[in-house]
Amino acid sequence: MPIHDPFIELFHFICNKVDSVGDVVSALNQNELAYFTVNALRNEVNNGGFEQFFFNSAGDLYRETLLGLKKIGASETLELLERASRIAFGTVLPPNNRQARWKLLDMLSTDSRAALAKLEDSFYKGLDRLDASLQRFATETKLVSPFISDFRH
Repeated sequence: MPIHDPFIELFHFICNKVDSVGDVVSALNQNELAYFTVNALRNEVNNGGFEQFFFNSAGDLYRETLLGLKKIGASETLELLERASRIAFGTVLPPNNRQARWKLLDMLSTDSRAALAKLEDSFYKGLDRLDASLQRFATETKLVSPFISDFRH
C-alpha cells in the first residue's frame, strides 16, 4: 500500500498546474511559487548538485528561488545558493537563458567545481532543515491543507 504524503501530493499538484499553463510564474500564486522553486532546487541539487540546478530549467527561476528561500525562512540554503552562483557566474546573476548558462558552466575550472562540491556537502547536511522549512511553510500557509486526510483503519 502506498504511503500517503500530503507534501509530495502538493508538489505534484503544483507541477500539474504549471504543466497545464506552461509558465511557472503566471500559473502560481506567490506561496505556490515559493514552494515549487525551493522544491525544484532541492531536487536538482540532491540529484546532481548546483551545476545541475543551473544547467536545467530550474535555473531559469534563480531569482524566484532566492525569493522562495527567503519566504520559507531557509537562510542557510539561501546563502549556499548565492555562493554557488558567485562561484559559477561571478558577480553577475545567472543568465535567464539556459544556453547562456550552459556556456558559462562549460568554462568552470576544476577549482570552481571543487568549491561547488564543498557547498553541496553543506547543502546535503542541511537537507533535513530545508525539508522542515518547506513543510512548516506549506502548513502555515495552508497550501498542504487540501492534501491532508484522516486515515483511520
